[in-house]
Amino acid sequence: LNRKPENDILPFLQEKNLGAVIRGPLKMGILTGKFTNKTTFPNGDLRKDWPNENWFQEDLQKVEKLRLLSNKN
Repeated sequence: LNRKPENDILPFLQEKNLGAVIRGPLKMGILTGKFTNKTTFPNGDLRKDWPNENWFQEDLQKVEKLRLLSNKN
């Protein structure tokens, strides 16, 4: 969903002959499909402000497109 590291960070690491461990399991739940544009997170959850972010809404749209593609098969 976010390919910025692929374009910015990974080429630098490759140039410097460095490795990377990239961790973001299911993008903290976004890729599970259980969140919607009406999702709210409780106080204390680091995702609490996500629904107010443009990238969150864009990612939800991308997940929906993936869901539609997966249902075609």
